Amino acid sequence: MIESQFQKAVEYISKKSDHLTLSNEQQLYFYCQFKQATIGDINTKSPPFYDYIGRSKWNSWKSLEGIDKVTAMTNYINYLTKVAPNWIDTTQTPAEPTAQSVFEEDDPQEQQQQDKNKMGPVISRFSMVDQETIDELNKNQKEDLSYWVSMNSIDKVKEMINEKSINERDEEGRTPLMWSCDRGLVDIAKLLLDSGSNVNSQDNEGMTPLHYACVCTHKEIIQLLLSYNADKSIKDNSDTLPIDLLDSSSDSELIKLLN
Repeated sequence: MIESQFQKAVEYISKKSDHLTLSNEQQLYFYCQFKQATIGDINTKSPPFYDYIGRSKWNSWKSLEGIDKVTAMTNYINYLTKVAPNWIDTTQTPAEPTAQSVFEEDDPQEQQQQDKNKMGPVISRFSMVDQETIDELNKNQKEDLSYWVSMNSIDKVKEMINEKSINERDEEGRTPLMWSCDRGLVDIAKLLLDSGSNVNSQDNEGMTPLHYACVCTHKEIIQLLLSYNADKSIKDNSDTLPIDLLDSSSDSELIKLLN
């Protein structure tokens, strides 16, 4: 019963996207409840610090960790009833095709899950963050070493490397080396390692550069880190080894290196 009513609520929002006026906060609420209801606890890595929309979405979903799917469905339905009290009266007719999600920047894996459920999350053609806000955030962006690593600007990286910046952490505890491993930037990763970056540093989740390389299956980065004595026995806060994060289709040579 709850699943059927939840699907009707999602279909209503998709169909009425041109007529509903929701704030960014309301959109985020619907988004995170939808994700928790259809997928469960968050299963993706935090987006980069300069992806303001992605970070807002990720943080809102992560805040619901541990909430069961039925509760999330109920929250979604109740909140829709609050913002559109008569919505249930308009759902008696056959549903129209689901509109495209507002969250167009979701990664392909998330979008496939949404397509599979035929419930695409919330509002189409809305912007999670208005352009004025994005412009202001860009203006205040801290262009530190991690930023230039993530932008794959090796000249800027060379310019900014020093004893302090080499192991400087962002708010999630990630170092410039972690960013290079996440992005698969071999030349920058080698430059950082040669400049004294800690190959076994851990972020707030306990992940090392080797964890980042493995979760993205960057073979050259994995080989590079191991050649600099990366410790493959370090577990993150979830008791996960780097090898546990490898894609199941990874080649046997890579698996052998990490065993």
